[in-house]
Amino acid sequence: MKTYFINLDRSPDRLDYMTRTLDGLGLDHERVAAVDGQALSEAEIARHYHYAPGTQRLDRGSIACFLSHRAAWRRIAGQDDPLALILEDDIIFGENARAILSRTDWIPADAEIIRLETFRRHTVYDRTPVAEIDGRALVRLRHIHLGGGAYILTRAAAAALLARTEQFSYAVDYVLSDPHCPEFCGMNVLQMVPALCIQSALAPQNVRLVELPSILQATRKTVFSRGIRRFLAKTHRELSKQRLILTGRLFDRVRGRRTGRIPFR
Repeated sequence: MKTYFINLDRSPDRLDYMTRTLDGLGLDHERVAAVDGQALSEAEIARHYHYAPGTQRLDRGSIACFLSHRAAWRRIAGQDDPLALILEDDIIFGENARAILSRTDWIPADAEIIRLETFRRHTVYDRTPVAEIDGRALVRLRHIHLGGGAYILTRAAAAALLARTEQFSYAVDYVLSDPHCPEFCGMNVLQMVPALCIQSALAPQNVRLVELPSILQATRKTVFSRGIRRFLAKTHRELSKQRLILTGRLFDRVRGRRTGRIPFR
């Protein structure tokens, strides 16, 4: 299984980190040059990004991030291998990563997207796993789980994502994992529990072997609609979070699902 990692030209420290890490894991890897939000022209943004009134407006960094993932999907769709691993360049790996990623026989035949990371926020997933590998379960994801830092994608899924996202209005995280997003990919999304990967900024201090400051986060501005729409958007997000925690836990057992944070190990 080939590994593609997304890296900005102006982040040579991250390039060095990923190269050393992936070499150490024995993974066949290839760099995908990230799209630089600072270099995007207005024409390029208009060609791909369509603002949906009443939603969070994506900044240049978020648009560039989406286009960078599309560049990785394009590589995968044009290759012969049925599966590939996509990484952002600040990923930290957990226990037994080499043994797990050196094989693909644990991946279900009907899987389309397999999330390997945790964002350490509440989400919902099936209690019953569809597969297991080295003490980790693969479960069906039933609610958004942010982050696009580490996931396995089939060649067919990559081609379908490319076709669906020539234009987009939501961040790549939502398209990949939020069933309530109008632009959700509609695919069979599986989550590894405990997660094998975590982004550096979210990692516990005892496993954060390197500090990788984010150019994207340092320059990103969250831009909302003004006035009442901005207020309603923030209120809706907070209410949705609390409803997920309270009602989710109440009905989890009946629905055969679990609500909680995905641990990292």
